[in-house]
Amino acid sequence: LVKAIEEGLVDCVVVKDLSRFGRDYIDMGYYLERWFPARGVRFIAVNDQVDSRDGPYDMLLPLKNIFNTQYARDISEKVRSAIRAKQRRGQFVGAFPSYGYRKDPADRNHLVPDPEAAPVVYRIFTLAAGGMAQLQIARLLNGERIPCPSEYKRLAGERYRNSRRLDSTGYWTYATIHRMLRNQVYTGSTVANRTTRAVMHGKAAAADPGAWIVVPGTHEAIVPPDLWAAVQRQLSARSRAAGPAGSVSLFAGLLRCGDCGRAMCRTSWNSSAVYACGSYHRYGADICSPHYLRQETLEMLIQTDLNRVLSAVPDLPALAARERSERHRESHEDPDQLIAALERVRRRKQQAYEDWRDGLITREDYRRYAGDYDAQSRALQAQIEMLRGASSEDPPSDWVDELLSAGRIPRLDRETVTETVAQIRVYRDRRLEIDYRISPAAGAYMEPGA
Repeated sequence: LVKAIEEGLVDCVVVKDLSRFGRDYIDMGYYLERWFPARGVRFIAVNDQVDSRDGPYDMLLPLKNIFNTQYARDISEKVRSAIRAKQRRGQFVGAFPSYGYRKDPADRNHLVPDPEAAPVVYRIFTLAAGGMAQLQIARLLNGERIPCPSEYKRLAGERYRNSRRLDSTGYWTYATIHRMLRNQVYTGSTVANRTTRAVMHGKAAAADPGAWIVVPGTHEAIVPPDLWAAVQRQLSARSRAAGPAGSVSLFAGLLRCGDCGRAMCRTSWNSSAVYACGSYHRYGADICSPHYLRQETLEMLIQTDLNRVLSAVPDLPALAARERSERHRESHEDPDQLIAALERVRRRKQQAYEDWRDGLITREDYRRYAGDYDAQSRALQAQIEMLRGASSEDPPSDWVDELLSAGRIPRLDRETVTETVAQIRVYRDRRLEIDYRISPAAGAYMEPGA
């Protein structure tokens, strides 16, 4: 609807009543009071006798929207409570079972092993327990043309969408194997409440493992306990700490293969740093082509094209002045305000504990609230310590100062790249596509045969 209005195809919106248009009073107010009038769109709610052409809205309109919002929240909480009750009983309430299982035709809340996929799961655990690396397992399954979980569900006719998977990815990956080897559902346990939403329409976020609802013995296990224990020992033995601070490469997180969409990986070749397609590097030529790019060549191309883009930016000194002003404001944030905010968060956590102790909220709700408050406290405490430890001296000149003094960027560093480049895509025909943060236009550059 929004797209049609922006394209000039709609100039009047008619709904049965206000609740049919929306149940979020904040969004409702934005659209009815600002967005529609700015675009000359007439709004009519038949049962509520609302017509924007008659003049300003009645004062009761916001109250009606609030009542509609509260009704939706009440329904949401009742549905959530019913789902949690099922989860605590060990019933499966998801839309799609984990790979290796399917819903029992006689009871949709019960899982039974999938006769085709369950042997694959058992084989993966057996290979992992025998010492085979997760990447090797993925390569083995890809070599045998065994469909990955998302592709298997698609072939089975299920309308399944994996948010972690790229549209062009239809093969086994390290991440897929790793998640399967950590999934307790294969031991016969139902694991629920692994994600949570802070608000009714908010984005789901991973919940703390301590808040998960785990009910053992709810369905037939594919992996026996001794095999599960052996695999977990293998995974623990292979775990390693992250690399040292400051070891992040210049283009880390910015390079993508333009053909398959996977991240480019950094490797060494003839004592030189080289970027290659991650899919090819991990899974072979059946997945993607072996296109490489030397780091020094990439640095030269990015620096040259970045200077070209910056030279076309109008009024660059004014833009740099705004950047400095914003950084100055952020670096001189009042620590007293942060301390007061930290104290408010601590009081809210204490109030949540008292509400749980008095039986006003459930233990599950308290643990969720406490986790949110702890995360806010850690973030505020880190900001306070950073401000207290910051030097009173002016910070050294950054890439903006160098740009203004030299008229160009004389060198590339991590800060310059991350603040100016959004993404770099490398194609098998040796073509680069660069998305810049500082300009709406995307740069395109052909690599000169290096």
